[in-house]
Amino acid sequence: MKVLIIRKNVIISVFILAFAILVSLNTIFVPTIETFKDNREKKTLAKQTYKEYKVLDDKFSFKLPRDWTTWNESFEGGEIVYSLFFKSPDAKLHGFIQVWNIKKPLEQFVNESKMAAVGAVDYKYYDVSQIMVDRKIGYLMDYSRQNAEGNYYKGYEALIEGDNNKIYRASFFVEEKDWKSFYKMVFNTIIQSFKIRL
Repeated sequence: MKVLIIRKNVIISVFILAFAILVSLNTIFVPTIETFKDNREKKTLAKQTYKEYKVLDDKFSFKLPRDWTTWNESFEGGEIVYSLFFKSPDAKLHGFIQVWNIKKPLEQFVNESKMAAVGAVDYKYYDVSQIMVDRKIGYLMDYSRQNAEGNYYKGYEALIEGDNNKIYRASFFVEEKDWKSFYKMVFNTIIQSFKIRL
């Protein structure tokens, strides 16, 4: 009887030890695998080549990753004078570059952009900071909002004030579960590639 109890205790102890080892290995290897994956993706992004777009009679130029799919859309009404939509090859990243002709201060436009979506969506957070692009003042909005299906999307948008009532806009969207912090490198490269001429 004692032998059975001892054997049972040994089996339980071995099981507990094996479980503890598995938990420890998971704690060690999962972050290592994630770090390796992040480093591999960062190297891929570092090798990324960009294509330059010159639009509006060469008065506005910017760069996008060469392997992204792009397409133009036009809008009636005259407020949006240029619009180029894009998406990454894996379709996880998407957004647009636009030029608006609007007679209001940029700060007011930024505030109205956020308020326009209130009620239709819930924001998890919404941060606004001032930036400088091509020696022009702009605003960067970093937020997470819920779509109609209940999924959260990360938005990263820049609005730059130009001359003659022009506002230059870059908007990027990624489902929050697919967001990687180094995507900011790509987005900031695109935003800082803006060249605005009179």
